[in-house]
Amino acid sequence: MPVTIFSYDSNLSLLCKSFCYGPKLLEKASKEADPEARFKYVVAFAFGCTNSYIQMDKPFNPILGETYQCLIDNCPVYGEQTSHHPPISSILMKGRGYTAYGSFEAKVNLSLNSAKGSNEGVTYISFDENDMKKKMIKFNVPPGEVGGLMWGERTLRCVDRTQYLDE
Repeated sequence: MPVTIFSYDSNLSLLCKSFCYGPKLLEKASKEADPEARFKYVVAFAFGCTNSYIQMDKPFNPILGETYQCLIDNCPVYGEQTSHHPPISSILMKGRGYTAYGSFEAKVNLSLNSAKGSNEGVTYISFDENDMKKKMIKFNVPPGEVGGLMWGERTLRCVDRTQYLDE
């Protein structure tokens, strides 16, 4: 493959960094008493995850046992590559008033001039308050497709729907 299609990051680091809107949106959601308003903040967070993860460059494949740690607005984020075949990454973010976590299996289908990829799995958002009737929301992130890998204009699009569930 031509080196121009690769990102500087591994899939694991991109997954961790995709939680970048957590401190802004999930912290507000954790303070919301209204379940509908809380749900809207989580949906906005999910859009942010998709927007910050999906890119035109191919991330490097993570290595089994690879770990990644970072702070996003002083909230720790931990990632680990927990399986090689199939490639599964697990992420945990502990924020102020919430915890975001999930395990994701990377799947990629390459063709001559395009690639379709997804991280199949569910992101769980749990809130620390015990008095809330609905205290967990989960969602999946849709797959993306990159065109123009070898020739033509580079394109990027989401190719499926996201599902949200408020439990």
